[in-house]
Amino acid sequence: MADRLTHQPAHRTPPSSRRARAGSTPIASEGAVIALTPQLAAESDPHGIRADCVSPGMIDTVGSRSNLLSEEHPMRSIVERIPLGRVGVPADVVNAAVFLVSGEASFVTGANLVIDGGWSTVLPDALTQKESHR
Repeated sequence: MADRLTHQPAHRTPPSSRRARAGSTPIASEGAVIALTPQLAAESDPHGIRADCVSPGMIDTVGSRSNLLSEEHPMRSIVERIPLGRVGVPADVVNAAVFLVSGEASFVTGANLVIDGGWSTVLPDALTQKESHR
C-alpha cells in the first residue's frame, strides 16, 4: 500500500498576506483548513491519499518586508519573541512541504505542520508580556 500513497497538501494562505487583509474571513478560512485536514485524511485513507496542511509563521519575503517586517508595523515586535530567534525564510516552508510529500512522511496524515520557529508555543505568554509593558 505504501507504493500507492500520494500526498495532496491542503492550500494555506501565508500569514504575511492573510493578516494584511482586513476582516475575519482569512482567519476563519485558515481555521477551516486546519479543522478539515484530519477529516480529509480519514476519508482519503482508503484511497491511498494522505492529507496534511502547512501553517507558516512569519516568513521573510518581499511582501512581508514591505509590510509585517517594516520597522513601523506593530507585528514587527513578534520577531523579538520567536523562540528560535529569527524570522523564517521560504526554504523553511519548502523543506517542510518537501518532507510531507516524501516517502519519509509515509506515516504522516491529518497533520497541521506549524513552521513558525516556536512562536505559536509562546503566543499567549508573549502577548501577555507585551500588554504588561504598556
